[in-house]
Amino acid sequence: MEKSMEKLAALNNSRVSAIVDEYVRLCKPKSVVVVDDSPEDAQLLRDKALETGEEHVLPMRGHTYHFDGPQDQARDKAHTKLLISKPIDFGFETATLDRKTGVDEIMGLLDGIMAGKDMYVRFCCLGPPMSRTPKICSIAAATRRSRRRRIQTTFSSSFIARVNSNTM
Repeated sequence: MEKSMEKLAALNNSRVSAIVDEYVRLCKPKSVVVVDDSPEDAQLLRDKALETGEEHVLPMRGHTYHFDGPQDQARDKAHTKLLISKPIDFGFETATLDRKTGVDEIMGLLDGIMAGKDMYVRFCCLGPPMSRTPKICSIAAATRRSRRRRIQTTFSSSFIARVNSNTM
């Protein structure tokens, strides 16, 4: 854990550290592992995915596969809502929810969701690396499926933060 926190501190970005700290406090994982693009960390993630049954070995050396059940595909339309601050006419019927109400609901669901699980934090640039406003994502994933699976996508997307590349 110490080495992971050193990786986070090396970013020298208080905003990113605050976001990670906020979700660690909220989700209450048993451990936090900050991973980078090193071969060692890539192997750590591969090994953990196999150990927990998230991935399965294929006959070709170094290759694995992941299979979600038929009920885990795409989004759950019955429970998907767009969070909006004011009414919007989309021109078609779509489920919406007041943004504050929706965020409060998600935060309530996230409270303690990772108890007894490992949180992996990884940073990915979702745009040109030297752009003025890259999107930095901190992705945390439980090593076992949550009984509250329907919030998985919201959980991942709630970590998105825009960080000025000059502060990295």
